[in-house]
Amino acid sequence: MLAAKLFGFLFGPGGRILLAVLALTAWTIYQRADATSDCKEAQLRVELEEANRKLREAALIYQRAEARAKESADALEQVERQKDEILLELQASDTSCPLSDSAIERLRSIR
Repeated sequence: MLAAKLFGFLFGPGGRILLAVLALTAWTIYQRADATSDCKEAQLRVELEEANRKLREAALIYQRAEARAKESADALEQVERQKDEILLELQASDTSCPLSDSAIERLRSIR
């Protein structure tokens, strides 16, 4: 008896309206979910591109820093060589003034 009333309602005008409303609601929910997934995909794509850009930028910064470190190490080696040369000249000198004019100039040029 309950099933007969339910089928009678569903196939009647009120049931058709209810089914139409339910179908419209289901279609709206599907469209919203589809649009949300498209939006999330686009956002993830943008975030991935940004992360890749930052990674490339970090690699470039690392290369520049590495080049500057190498230049600094080379400059430090050159200064140490100059220092060692001056110390050797000082040790080899037996005069009352152990520094020659060229040694004094080189000392002044070292910063």
